[in-house]
Amino acid sequence: MKDGIWKVERARICPACQLDMLPDYVMRCRGEMKKAVCERCGKAAHTMIWQYTMKGKAKERIGRLDG
Repeated sequence: MKDGIWKVERARICPACQLDMLPDYVMRCRGEMKKAVCERCGKAAHTMIWQYTMKGKAKERIGRLDG
């Protein structure tokens, strides 16, 4: 799975990973739910395609954005 720091990315993500990513990423659902392997954690679960990019505050916190 790509990190989505500088551009918008897509990945099939399980609900647990989606909740884990929510504080640092802007996310939008782009697909219907189906049983598949999560691209973030690698577990077989019900997943959805999520479009995401990192928030500016998260970039500042990890030192990737001068603010």
